[in-house]
Amino acid sequence: MMLGTTEIVDELRKEGWAISHAYISYLIRERVIRSPHKGPGGVLLWSSTDVAALRRELLCRHRGPGV
Repeated sequence: MMLGTTEIVDELRKEGWAISHAYISYLIRERVIRSPHKGPGGVLLWSSTDVAALRRELLCRHRGPGV
C-alpha cells in the first residue's frame, strides 16, 4: 500500500481521526514521525508501516477516533 498524503488524510478522517495535511506536515517537520519516501514530484508515498507510526503518534496526542 503506497498512498499519497491526501488519501491518508481522507481515509483517517472517515474513520473519525482528527487530522489535517498541516498537522501531518508539522509532525514531519518537527521530526516527531519519520517522513515517508518521496515519489514523483516530491509526493509523499505512505507505506502501511508509515501509516501505523502516524496512527500511534495520533493516539498518543489524543487525536484518535472518539477522543
